[in-house]
Amino acid sequence: MFLTQLNNRYAPIDVGVGAEGNIISQALQWNPTRPLRDASGNLTFINTNTRNPLASIDAFKDRAVTNTMVINLSPYYKITNDLEYRFTYSVMRQTGNREGVYRAGIIDTTNAALPNSATNNEQAFISNNSETNQQMTHTLSYNKEINDDWNVNAVAGYEYLDFSYNNNISFGSGFKYLGLDYFDYLQYSTISQREISSYRSPTNQLQSLFLRGGFNYLGRYLLTATARRDGSTKFGVNNKYAIFPSVAVAWNIGEEAFLKGNADVNQLKLRLGWGKTGNQEFPSGASLDRLTFGTQSISQVNFGNADLKWETSTTFNAGIDFSLFNNRIYGSVDYFNKQTTDALFEQTLAQPAPAGRIWVNLDGEVVNKGVEIALTGNIIRSTDWNWDLTGNVTFLKNSVSGLQGYYETGALRGQGFLVYSDKEW
Repeated sequence: MFLTQLNNRYAPIDVGVGAEGNIISQALQWNPTRPLRDASGNLTFINTNTRNPLASIDAFKDRAVTNTMVINLSPYYKITNDLEYRFTYSVMRQTGNREGVYRAGIIDTTNAALPNSATNNEQAFISNNSETNQQMTHTLSYNKEINDDWNVNAVAGYEYLDFSYNNNISFGSGFKYLGLDYFDYLQYSTISQREISSYRSPTNQLQSLFLRGGFNYLGRYLLTATARRDGSTKFGVNNKYAIFPSVAVAWNIGEEAFLKGNADVNQLKLRLGWGKTGNQEFPSGASLDRLTFGTQSISQVNFGNADLKWETSTTFNAGIDFSLFNNRIYGSVDYFNKQTTDALFEQTLAQPAPAGRIWVNLDGEVVNKGVEIALTGNIIRSTDWNWDLTGNVTFLKNSVSGLQGYYETGALRGQGFLVYSDKEW
């Protein structure tokens, strides 16, 4: 959040990254037959589109200090030989300070060297930020070998997470070129070009109840099932909680009597799985009405959505693991089909609604399906050295369907998608 705010709100400080690229790209673009400095030691320039990388190095001074403290506690108590309670608590506290100055007297917009310039264009900033993340987990674990054939394990638990972040920044410009570190003298900036800004993240908490059970019979038949009930403060008041189940089975065919001891088949295992997962990776506070404060006004930038709910992905997968010919050839083949519904999306409100943004769940469906093959061959095996060759290939198909209307998406060099009616583009 801090870097985004710094680079977007105070773009003049970031002039070293733009049409001329960063320092590495500037060095690559520089004509290697042209010296970086002339006979008098002054910086040289080629044209307005090519920046001398040494000029960028001289123009900026940016230093940051980050302090991180991590505490972990994990006491446990064995109720019986098979039943154990464990409490886990962890906290991460991070504080940072960053200060920087851009010496406008070294480079102007025409890339001319001005070591003695009297222009009042130097800029400086000081920023401070802190982040505190906490996690608390209670688990009750049961692991029992019933007999030589059966093994059972189960875990029940509760988990709570809390994330907090805040920052502030002071910015000033209009300093006269004197070669000073003006982040130590922000009070001498031009009053009309002096700004302060601060930010605190909205409440961001997650709590979960979960249950997982597993069964193993004869080391050949395996079953695992899980269920989670997750709740997040990010979602609307009507849909903060959702349940996400999953189940997976495996058949270790290589342990069957008709294959065990077969010199050509060392391992053969079939896997099937199905499950649902939820996504809450979007800004905290997005389901609420949010305001921004100007110098003389207050305006709304985000409109709340009390029905905003979890984005859900339902995945089916099937796979086979194998190892053949005394483990000379081994690998896996996997098929997967992932369907995502209620995708989280930020929309611009259409006229005649007030200007602003709103987060919604899309009605359409995103499908990702394909096959992945991984194969390893042991070409040379000796007491002195081995040579393995591994290759993998993935066949993937993605599709978006069921969307009504027009959607603006982020694009990189023209990429993205536009949807009209119920057609895919």
